[in-house]
Amino acid sequence: MGHLNVLKEARSRGAGYWYAYAFSDQRQVKRYLGKTSTITLARLEEMAATLTQESALSAQSVKPQPGQIPASSLMSSGSALSPDFLLLPKLSPPRVPTTLVVRDRLLVQLDQALTHGLTLLSASAGFGKTTLLSAWAAHCHCAVTWLSLEEQDNDPMRFWSYVVAALRTNAPAVGETALSMLHAPQPPALTTILTTLINDLAVGQEDLVLVLDDYHVIDDPAIVSSFAFLLDHLPLRLHLILAGRTDPPLALPRLRARGQVIEIHDRDLRFTHAEAARFLIQAMELPLKESEVEVLDQRTEGWIAGLQLAALAMRARGDHSMFVQQLNGSQRFILEYMQEEILERQLPDVQVFLLHTAILGRLHASLCQAVTAGTSEQASQQMLLALEKANLFLVPLDEEGRWYRLHGLFRDVLQARLQALSPELVPILHQRAAHWYAGQGDACEAIIHALAGTDYDFAAALMEQSAEQMYLNGEAAQLDTWIKRLPNMLLLAHGRLALTTVLQLLFHTFNAPDERWEQAVSKTEQTIARIEPLLESQHAAALSEAEARLLHNRLSLLRSWIADRAALMQRNWEQRRRLGSQMQELAREDNMAWKMLPTFNLYEMSANTVALIPLLSELKQQAEREQHHYETVWLMGMLGQAYQQAGQLRQSYQIYREMLQPLQQMGKARSMFGYVHLYLAQLHWVWNQLEEAQARLATALQFALTWQHVNMRISAYCQSIPVFLALGKRAEAEQVLGEAERLFWQDEWELYRFWVMTAWAQIWLAQGDLVAMANWAAQKEIIDSYILSLIDDREYVEYLTLVRVYLALQRNAEALSLLASLFAHAELNQNTWHIVHVLALQVVALHASGEIVQARQVALHLLQLAEPADFLRVYLDAGAPMQQVLQSFMCATNTQSDHDAISTVLTSIKTLLAVFEQQASQPAHTEQSSALSPQAASLSLLSPLTAREKEVLHLLAQGTTNQEIADQLVISFATAKKHVANILSKLGAENRVQAIARAREYELL
Repeated sequence: MGHLNVLKEARSRGAGYWYAYAFSDQRQVKRYLGKTSTITLARLEEMAATLTQESALSAQSVKPQPGQIPASSLMSSGSALSPDFLLLPKLSPPRVPTTLVVRDRLLVQLDQALTHGLTLLSASAGFGKTTLLSAWAAHCHCAVTWLSLEEQDNDPMRFWSYVVAALRTNAPAVGETALSMLHAPQPPALTTILTTLINDLAVGQEDLVLVLDDYHVIDDPAIVSSFAFLLDHLPLRLHLILAGRTDPPLALPRLRARGQVIEIHDRDLRFTHAEAARFLIQAMELPLKESEVEVLDQRTEGWIAGLQLAALAMRARGDHSMFVQQLNGSQRFILEYMQEEILERQLPDVQVFLLHTAILGRLHASLCQAVTAGTSEQASQQMLLALEKANLFLVPLDEEGRWYRLHGLFRDVLQARLQALSPELVPILHQRAAHWYAGQGDACEAIIHALAGTDYDFAAALMEQSAEQMYLNGEAAQLDTWIKRLPNMLLLAHGRLALTTVLQLLFHTFNAPDERWEQAVSKTEQTIARIEPLLESQHAAALSEAEARLLHNRLSLLRSWIADRAALMQRNWEQRRRLGSQMQELAREDNMAWKMLPTFNLYEMSANTVALIPLLSELKQQAEREQHHYETVWLMGMLGQAYQQAGQLRQSYQIYREMLQPLQQMGKARSMFGYVHLYLAQLHWVWNQLEEAQARLATALQFALTWQHVNMRISAYCQSIPVFLALGKRAEAEQVLGEAERLFWQDEWELYRFWVMTAWAQIWLAQGDLVAMANWAAQKEIIDSYILSLIDDREYVEYLTLVRVYLALQRNAEALSLLASLFAHAELNQNTWHIVHVLALQVVALHASGEIVQARQVALHLLQLAEPADFLRVYLDAGAPMQQVLQSFMCATNTQSDHDAISTVLTSIKTLLAVFEQQASQPAHTEQSSALSPQAASLSLLSPLTAREKEVLHLLAQGTTNQEIADQLVISFATAKKHVANILSKLGAENRVQAIARAREYELL
C-alpha cells in the first residue's frame, strides 16, 4: 500500500497523525498535512521501514483512539513510560488560522530565538501569542518542537514526560534514560534526570527549538527549580521559547543583564494601525471606513481579541458606525459586552454547544457528542467546522480538523457564564467527559474530570484500577494527591488504596536522601491524620470488623516503618529487631506489598539469610500470584543473595539472570538493575572469569554514573579493585579507589568508610606496604563475639582483609584467632560463602605457622565442602601456601586413610594445580586500560559496526535477549540474531560478555 493511500485511509479511520508518523515520510506528510509537521525524515524513514507491512498493522490489537498516540509511537521501544496515551495535539503547533495577518516585524524578532537560549512571549490573554508562534514555526527553517501546557501538567513527572516526548518528535534518540528515570518507582532527583537529558541534547548537531505554550499554568516548585536548572545548563543547540500570560519565575534580571533573553510583551504584540486594518477589512471582510478602523484600533488599543470580538459583533449589525462610536471601556468591559453580543445572536443550539463544551480543555467531535448528550458525533463535527469557519475563537489543533480548543479568554467567560446560568449542570458535564476518557483508556483525564464532577465513586474506581501501574511508573505521588480529594466516607471505604499509596511513597524513598524521605513521611502523616479519626468515628460502622482491623494494622505498620528507618540511621539494631517483630505480626494476614516491610527488616537484621530461603521462596510465589511485579523482583534479589550465602552459586546466578528480564519489562533503569550486575560481577570474579566480571562492573558503573547513584558507584569501584589487582593493573586499582574515596568525602556516610578503607588495605597488601597495613590494623576494634554477631557481608570482607594483613605482618596467631571466631560465626549461620573464604585463609595461616598437618585437614574440608570450580578465585588468592598444600596430597607417602579421603577430591586437586601452573606460566599483565578505566585505550575496529549494530550492542550491554532486541527494534527474531552474530564476529568475541567487555575497550559503550 502506498504511503499516500495509507495516510488517506488513516484519515478515514480517524487515526490522525499516528498512522502518518508510522507509515509515511516527511515529504508526503508535509504535502498532505501542511508545513507545520516537524518530525524528522530519519525518524519517519526508520518507522516506515519497520511498520509499513500490513502484518504490522494487523498485529495491533487495539487501534489508537482519535487524537491519541501510544507512547511507543513517539518513544523507541523499551522506554519506561506510563501506559497512558500521550495526547498528540499537545505536541503539535495549532494550525495557522485563515484570518492570519502576517506580521513580519514579529517574525523577524522571533528569528533571533535561534541565537539565544531563552525567548519569552509574556502578554495578557488575547494578544495572539499562540497564533504568532504557530505562524513562525510554519516558516522556521530549523526543527521546532511544541508542547501546549494545561493545568494538569503542573506535576513534575507529567510535565517532564511531555517535554521529553515533545523533544523526541524531532530528536528520537534523546531522553530514553530520562524517561526511564521519570517513571521508575524510585526515581532519582530531577536534577539527575535532567542531567541525562541535557547530555543527550548536547551531542546534537542541529538547532532545536522547544516551544512551551501557556507556561503560566506551571507553578509547582519542583518544576520551577528543575526548569531553572535546565536553563542554567542549556545545551548550545537548544533554544527555549516560553509563552504565557505572566513572566515565568526565572532569574530574568540576571538573564537581561547578560543579554541572554529575548522578550516580547503586550506592547509588541498589539496590532499596529496597518495590521488592524488588514485584519478587519481583509481577514474579517468588513466594509469599514478608514476612520472607523482608526477608532476601533484606538478603543481596543491594538488588543487582538477585542478587535476580533468587535468584528464578530458587527457582522450581525447593519450600522457599523453607530457600533464603533458606542464601543468604549476597559478590556474586561469590552470582553463581557462582546460575549453577550456574540452569544445572544447565535442560534440556541450553538449557544448550548459552546457553554456545555467549555469545561473541556480540548474538543473532539466524539468527546463533544458525549458531553452535550444531545447531538450525534457527525453533528458535533459539523458544529466544530462551522465555529471554525465563523472565526468564533476556536483554535484548530491539527491539520485534519479533528481536534480543537477554545481560546483561553473565550473559554474563561463561557465557564463563568455556565456557572452563573446552570451551576447544577457543571458536574454532570464533567461526569460525561470522565466516562468518555475512561472509554478511551485515558485514566488520568478521566479521574481529573470525575473529581471535578464530584463523581467520587467513579474517580475512586478508576484509581483502584490504575494504582498498580501508577506505582510501577513512579506516579504514587500523583495518585496520593487525587486520593486526598475524596470525601471522608469514600476515603475510608478506599482506605486500603490510600494507605498502600503512601506505603509506596515510603517504600521507594527508604534509601533516598533525607529531604525526599521527609516529604514522603509528611504525605503519610497527612493520610494517617485523616483515616485514623474516621476509624474511631461513626463512619467505621460501615466497615466489617476484619476490614477495620486490617486498616488499624496498616496504620501501625506505617508508623513502625518510619521508626525503623530512624533506627537504621541511628544504627540502633535492638530497636530495629523489636520493630521487625512488630511488623511481622501486623502484616501476617496482609498482601505481599505490606509483607515486604517486615521481610526487608528481617532480611537485613538476620545473620542467617540461608535459613530465610523457604520463607523468601514462599513470599516470591505469593507476590507472583498477586502480580506484585516490583516486589517479586526484590524478593528474587534477596533469594539470589541467600543462595549465594548457601554456596549454591549456580542457583544464585540463574536467579540474577532471571531478574534482568522483568527489570527490562518494567524499564531497564529500575533501581535494582545496577545491583544485579554487581551481584553477577561477584560471581564471575569468584569463578575467575575476570573479563566477564569487568563487563558487569562496567555496566553497573555506567548505570550508577547515569543515575548519580553514589552508593552503587563506590561499590562498583571497590569491587573492581581485586579484579584489577588480579590482572596486575595496580595503577588502575589505585585510580578507581581514589575516585571512590573522593565520593566518600562528598557524602561521608559511615557505610562507605568500610568499603574504602578495606579497599586501601587490599592495595597496601599488593604494594607490600607493611607500615600502612600495621597502622590500619591498629585502628581496628577488638573482635569479640558481640561484634561478630552484628557484622554483615560488607564488614565480613573487612575482617577477612584484616586476616590477610595479619598474615602479611606475620602475626599468625592473631590471624588464626580471628579466623576461628569468623568460622564459628559463619558456621552458626550456615553461610557457606563465608566458610569457604575463612577455610582458605586458615590453610594459609596454618601453613605459615608450620602446622602442615592441620593445614591439610582444613584443605580437605574445604575441597569436600564446595565444588572448587565455584570458588576458583578463592584458591588462587590463597597463593603459594594453598598450592603447596594441594601438591602435598599428590605425594606417594600419604597414609591409607589420607588416600581414601583424597581420592574423593583427587580430580578437584588436579584441576586446581593445573590452574595454578597455568597462571604461573602466563606473562605478567601489562598496565593496559580497561572498561572501568577513566582513560580507555584508543582502538579501532577493522570492520566498524553499523548504526543498527551499535543499537543492538547497547541493548546487549543492558542484558536483553535476542527476542527482546527484536521486540524493541521492531525487527524479526532472525534479523536480531544475525546482528548479534555480526557484532561477536567484528569484536572477535566468543560470547556476549566478551563482546561487551571488548566493546568497552574500543569505547563503543
